[in-house]
Amino acid sequence: MKPLRIVLTSDFHFSANPNISDQIIPLMRYGKEVLGVFLKQMQDMQIDLFILCGDHTVSGKKQDRETFQKELFKIKESGIPILMTTGNHDFDLCSIEEYQDTYLPLLACTNQDPSSLSYSYVKDNIRFLAMDDSSQKKIGFSEETMQWLEHELIQSENQTVIFLSHHNLFLNAWHKNPLQYQIQNKDLIPLLHKYGVKLAITAHQHVPYIQTQDSLTEIVLPAPLASPFQYGYLEIGDDLHYEVRNLDLQKYNPLLYWASIQKVNNCHELRKTGFLKFFEKRYDETTAIQMTDSLQTWFDAYEKGTLSSFQTDPLFLHTLHELHASGYEEYILYLLKHHETSVRILTDTL
Repeated sequence: MKPLRIVLTSDFHFSANPNISDQIIPLMRYGKEVLGVFLKQMQDMQIDLFILCGDHTVSGKKQDRETFQKELFKIKESGIPILMTTGNHDFDLCSIEEYQDTYLPLLACTNQDPSSLSYSYVKDNIRFLAMDDSSQKKIGFSEETMQWLEHELIQSENQTVIFLSHHNLFLNAWHKNPLQYQIQNKDLIPLLHKYGVKLAITAHQHVPYIQTQDSLTEIVLPAPLASPFQYGYLEIGDDLHYEVRNLDLQKYNPLLYWASIQKVNNCHELRKTGFLKFFEKRYDETTAIQMTDSLQTWFDAYEKGTLSSFQTDPLFLHTLHELHASGYEEYILYLLKHHETSVRILTDTL
């Protein structure tokens, strides 16, 4: 049987404003063009399903939603089904009803939760649970949605279940405030364990990583408009294969590729200047430059996907310690230890 090929992305933070700031996210002004690259690349890859895990637009503004929807319709009309979960920024300037009107016509849906925007989609004996953890006042699900979720899990006997959400299941070392990251239903993970769910795909961090607790693996997706412009690729056949890939801007939109180089360089200079000013308040100019350069080597390795060969030294570790209060130290050390963002074969998930 032909394997099921899936492209996954999240945190597009799409904006139709041509003047929106791109000082932190290099391709913030090019969301429309990036979606065009996704379409061309997915067609060449013969993708069977496109999944977006929330924060589709920067604030839920009407113009942003409508433009994003128009571009997604091109993907749907190409024959690629779409699944979407809600994200916290999708409701900044958007009601639940407006969200439904915008995105519901795009979605592949088998069963819908009557009490939220959660729904399921069954394809090739795989049940995808696209959960709405963001439209309510808290990050998580109502009692009614939890009951609907358990009913879906009961119905999934002899099926592979993939749980989808925007916010995360597991916490990480740099999460100073769990209320901003983790789904707040304490009975959620036990429920997933009870019914043998082994794979969850979430977002919100903008940084790709994988972690496993007991038998449950959580894949966190990258943000595509931030360098190095990545997405998740999942292939389900005799086993389950996941990897992080890069959008091929050079092949599918050469003008965007050259623009991205300039934008990334601009972001690097701004980041470098910011760190240099921070260190110059504490050290002499020569030492501050050395510390900034040391930190930049890590960012370069991260963006090139070479963290596995990155070597720490006393200067780098001292530099990180100076950034402890900002959370950078724990964040960077965690990613150095858990940099499994490339390839993972999850043979025991099926």
